[in-house]
Formats: sequence, C-alpha cells, structure tokens
Amino acid sequence: MATTQLNQIRVFLWKIIKGALPIGANLEARGLTANTKCVFCGLQETLDHLFISCQFATSVWEAAPFSNVQATLETTNFTSALQASRKLVNLPPTGVHLISLFPWIVWTIWLTRNQRIFQNREFDGSATLTKAITGAREWQQAQQEVHRAIELQTDPEIQPTSTIIINTDAAWKEKTKTAGIAWIFYDVNGKPFRQGSGTEEWVSSPIMAEALAIREALLQAQGHGHINIAIRSDAQILIRAINGRDQIKGIYGILQDIHNLTCYLSTSVFSFISRKDNVAADNLAKKAMLNFFNCM
Repeated sequence: MATTQLNQIRVFLWKIIKGALPIGANLEARGLTANTKCVFCGLQETLDHLFISCQFATSVWEAAPFSNVQATLETTNFTSALQASRKLVNLPPTGVHLISLFPWIVWTIWLTRNQRIFQNREFDGSATLTKAITGAREWQQAQQEVHRAIELQTDPEIQPTSTIIINTDAAWKEKTKTAGIAWIFYDVNGKPFRQGSGTEEWVSSPIMAEALAIREALLQAQGHGHINIAIRSDAQILIRAINGRDQIKGIYGILQDIHNLTCYLSTSVFSFISRKDNVAADNLAKKAMLNFFNCM
C-alpha cells in the first residue's frame, strides 16, 4: 500500500509540474466556478497559494521537521520550493531518512483540501503534518522490508515471489563515445532467466552509460509485464541520485525517464552492488560493445 501511495505522489507531482492539477485557478480558466476558492482561507486558489503561501500551508511548513525549512518559507513559488526541497534534511525523531518529507507534505495538503471539499472533514495543520510523516514512515518501512527480502534471496518464505531482480551494467569507450549496456533478470532464487544487451552511440560519460542501462532494463521489465522490480548496479553515485531524486549534470533527461518509468511499478528498489557481484552483466556489456565495433 505504501509503495502504491508513493507512485501516486510521483504522478501527482508530475501533474503539478505540467499544470494539470484541477485547482481553482485552472477550473476558472475552463469556465467552471464551483469550488474555485481556497477552502482554507477563501482567497484565489492557485498552485503557489495552496501549497506554499496559504496560511494553512504556512502552518504546516513552519512545524515541518526540517533542518533548513526557511528554504521553503522564504519563497511563494512552488517550483522554487520544489527545487529548494532537495537541500532539506529530515530531523529526528521522524525516523525518515530514505526520502524527503517534502512531497509527502504537499500530497497530504492536497488530500486535506479534498476532504474539506468533498467529505466536509477538517484537519488542522498539525494533523496534516502527522499524516504526511506517517505515510513517509510506512513507505520507508516497506522499502526496508523489500531490501531485506532481496538480501535473503535463498529464503522463499521471506522473498516476495513476484519480485524480479535485475543486474545492469555498462561499458564505455571514451574515444568513440560509445557504450555497451546489459541487463540480466534473476528470479527469487537467484537464477537468471532473461538477459539482453545493446549499444548506444553519442554517450558522453560512463555514468550516462550506466543510466541508459538502467533505463533500458526498466523498459524491458515493463514490456514483459513485471511490476515488482529490484534494480542492482555497481554505479554507486547513480544509485544514490536515483534514490535521492538528485540530479546529475548531463543526464537529467535520462534520470527523469527512470523516475517516470517507476510510476508504472508496484515496487521499485534501486541498490548498489560491488563490481565482483556484477561480473556477468559487465561481461555482457563489454561483449555488446565489442560486437558493435566488429560489425563496423
């Protein structure tokens, strides 16, 4: 349930960024007049107002357990707040350390708004913040359980039977800006049952090559109908960026593709493994690049 909620939040943030959220200002622009004012204060309901500058939103952000919450309070623009949220650090005793609380708070403000409109139920800022923290904790607990299950692959009673483990790797040649990418699918018992490889041209860096390998692995998983995925890569910086939703210069578009593809999954875990545990995928990637040059 927690993982499904995270996917909902990802789609929700995507709608905000694309201007597709049915807030008051958008409804008025379409000629609709019902429920177009802010339910918390009666002013015009815009994106920036609802989530940042409304007195209700401000009460939530002021109590939010961030070490540098002023980054959010000092702006009245949602896009700026979203960008600043990358620097927010969750404080104890929330116990949430795998993900920022920012998207959970925004999502819960939206839920609270909808409950006032459609269910006539009211929650104050404190209750809204508590619900956001609880949701983030539940997600984190679910992710930790999946990680433990992956580490205990040999125990079928613990490992979810539907989880597919995918090792990815890439080989990159700087002179030609060419990369070989590879992916290997494993079942819960650690047995490979599907693999593939390919080549990419105009690849500017090894980390871009690794990102392309992960993106292709997700596309392959989607094509075969897998919805519980555990990606493993020896590109530690890349895995940290994906899990923290950070950006890496030069591969922003690929990272965005990876995040978008996870919206269609029930479970998505990205883990770092050592090179010695990724030899098979490494050999497959190198072979793909070698075959590419032999065919030229």
